[in-house]
Amino acid sequence: MFDYMLGEGSTKYSKLPPAEQSDQRRKLCLRELSNVKYGDSGIFSPDNYIRLSHEEMSVDPIKWAKRLYEFVGLEFSQETELYIEGITHGKSLVQNGKDPDGRFAGFSVFRDTLTVLYKWMSANPKHIHEIEKECTELLDYLGYVNIYDDNLNKIAENPWPKIVDKP
Repeated sequence: MFDYMLGEGSTKYSKLPPAEQSDQRRKLCLRELSNVKYGDSGIFSPDNYIRLSHEEMSVDPIKWAKRLYEFVGLEFSQETELYIEGITHGKSLVQNGKDPDGRFAGFSVFRDTLTVLYKWMSANPKHIHEIEKECTELLDYLGYVNIYDDNLNKIAENPWPKIVDKP
């Protein structure tokens, strides 16, 4: 996942000691925070910049696809809407491990966006806690709340960012 950050010929991320893996994750989050703040700084006209969260797109892909098409000046046809509906609610389209185009479902464009949205919640809570510590500034800036409760040693009940109501 983070191998691209290390550069060509570098040790693979998965082979790095835990402290170096943590450092790489922290650097990634700080770089993302810098990018998001730059975009939000007002340097770009609202006609040239839009920030969209993964959660927003996953919860209402048609609404946001229409907005993005309008933003870049493209027509949003009925055919486009049907395609987006199909690829974002694609769980039922996957059969025998293959998508409708015959690709292995793991590499398919067909996804149930709500399933993907919730998938991270099955991660080891200790790993989630590590990422929260390494990415605190970014998560705070984006409106997320820490979901790992140190006192209870588990994930909190409402892990959703403030900008999206849980569907």
